[in-house]
Amino acid sequence: MTALEHYANRLHARAVRVCEAASSLEALRKVGILREGTVVGVFVNGEVPEICKPAFSLVGEPPLFFLEDAVHGEHLRVPDMRSLAAAAHEAHASLVLDISSLTSFGCDPLDAGASVCVERLRAGVYAVCVARSGKRGRVFDSYAEQAFRSLVPEGDISPACRDALEHVCSSSYQQSLQKRFDFARAFAEYAAANPLIDSCWYPGLASHPDHAAAASLLRHGFGSLVSIGLSGESSSLRVFQLLGGTEAEQLHLLGGTTVTLIKGESGSYLLFNMGEGNVFELIDQVDNALRKV
Repeated sequence: MTALEHYANRLHARAVRVCEAASSLEALRKVGILREGTVVGVFVNGEVPEICKPAFSLVGEPPLFFLEDAVHGEHLRVPDMRSLAAAAHEAHASLVLDISSLTSFGCDPLDAGASVCVERLRAGVYAVCVARSGKRGRVFDSYAEQAFRSLVPEGDISPACRDALEHVCSSSYQQSLQKRFDFARAFAEYAAANPLIDSCWYPGLASHPDHAAAASLLRHGFGSLVSIGLSGESSSLRVFQLLGGTEAEQLHLLGGTTVTLIKGESGSYLLFNMGEGNVFELIDQVDNALRKV
């Protein structure tokens, strides 16, 4: 089985096109999904912007509802993909999901309701997948069928695209992601049980408001992101500084874990993107910082 076939099978895709592009939208244009005159509505926090709705009925080409990142915001909210797909179809549009941050290993967007998904395999290389229009008992999806017919003919892929495909399909890459997902769950369970942490947001926790939606979209775990909030306006900043960070920069810890200080609607919070380092050492670092604060 080739890397391209392995990638298509992973996402249960009817067709895959891989190309070199500067962005996901450019990749969609290159493979024929996004055509001249097509209106693109970008979901904001999983909701259709009101300003986009009237435009969809005024264009000749079918519009696209483009969801840039399914897991978003300080609370790592996850939308109900089937509801979004229904909203898109009511506007006679296709639902397109960018899974670059979730990865094709970490989510199942086509089975969850998207007609098309796009993933950045590495810098400058993207893969675009189209859903099977009637797979696994799913009702006929005319938008997936239309997207399939819009694809440019399949041809030879460049060496850069082939290398990127082989990398994301390799067992070492998948093992790395699985380790990160498992560490995120362990860290989230620690944070949720710690009385010094005011709030912990992780889609894998049963207390998360979108746990059910996340379970239908994500796989092999619930991703590598964990968000924590602390009481007091300066507490998050102080913990971030004790971990070695400065307010203007993302903090890089051993093992590839990154910590970002973000100011949200309800105050500052710390966003952890788990790496492959020892999760227990990370917990010790965070615990020591919390006790000093």
